[in-house]
Amino acid sequence: MTILSHVCVDFTDKSGRTIFSVTPPLIDCVLTAPDEIQADPIFDLLLSDRSLEAVRTVEQRKRLENDPFAGQKTRASKKEAANPAEGQKATLP
Repeated sequence: MTILSHVCVDFTDKSGRTIFSVTPPLIDCVLTAPDEIQADPIFDLLLSDRSLEAVRTVEQRKRLENDPFAGQKTRASKKEAANPAEGQKATLP
């Protein structure tokens, strides 16, 4: 199965053994994952909140390959994230 995950996640089998992991370097990369990950309840949860996309049809494969971030929220720029406390005064206890 081909997936695109926007989050880190460990998919497990019924015994709790990890069968597939998406780690930080793999986020937002198109990956080949075993079909068994569909049995993990987190799979459906991630699909429903659009944190994960899974290719199940030819149309989905084309869309994922052509525009993997379609429908995703825009991410903050480095400038916005550089200093979230900017403008706030530091206080000492």
